[in-house]
Amino acid sequence: MIKDINVVILMAGEGERFKIAGYRELKPFIEIQNKMMIEHVFESFKFFNCSFLLVVQEKVLETKKEKFEKLKQKYNIKISTVPHLTMGAAITALSTIEKLNKNQDLLFVDCDNIYKPKDIENFILDSRKRMLDASLLTFSSNEAVFSYAKVNEDNLLIQTKEKEVISNFAIAGAYYFKNVELFQKSAIDLIVDGDLSKKEFYMSALYNCLLKRTKNISIFKIENFSCVGTPIQLENFIKEKSVCNVL
Repeated sequence: MIKDINVVILMAGEGERFKIAGYRELKPFIEIQNKMMIEHVFESFKFFNCSFLLVVQEKVLETKKEKFEKLKQKYNIKISTVPHLTMGAAITALSTIEKLNKNQDLLFVDCDNIYKPKDIENFILDSRKRMLDASLLTFSSNEAVFSYAKVNEDNLLIQTKEKEVISNFAIAGAYYFKNVELFQKSAIDLIVDGDLSKKEFYMSALYNCLLKRTKNISIFKIENFSCVGTPIQLENFIKEKSVCNVL
């Protein structure tokens, strides 16, 4: 059981691809087999004994009060808000700094990735056992839709790249930091450096900044997970779940 950790779920995007595809509901609240998408994400953390900090836009907190109340009845969650769409996930993550426990390690995850509970538990256990300053959850891929991590012969990180295949270690949307201070410093460095990729400050880019401060950064590879960040991915996930239930 994982205890004493900050778990932050980033869900302050606009979900434009779902809007374009005709979905009326905001992405995290889309129903998948009688549960909201975000509830499936929560289920990835059944081996965690902690609260979840959800980061949303102010307008979402206002318009989705009933959804949040329903979630609070079932899960140990807290809410943090940003006034509007930010310039990327790294900025959204940095907005939570005053609400984090400075004495605990830190995990940021996306709101549209669903993991096997043992995988995400082992990711944190591995990071703690190896006393890493930071780590990235990865899986095998060669598709340019993902971010990528490159490591040396000692399995230590040497570079990350957004939407460019520089290795076969694609980043699976989970970002670990040993403490809040390390994250904060790397996020500020990212902004100061002006390291914009596709006009956004990405979480993966934080690790290139952190590499200037420490080399004690690695990856943890899993076999697979379910990304439901696009309408097609969501439809495929629903089909897979339906087949499993029938079998």
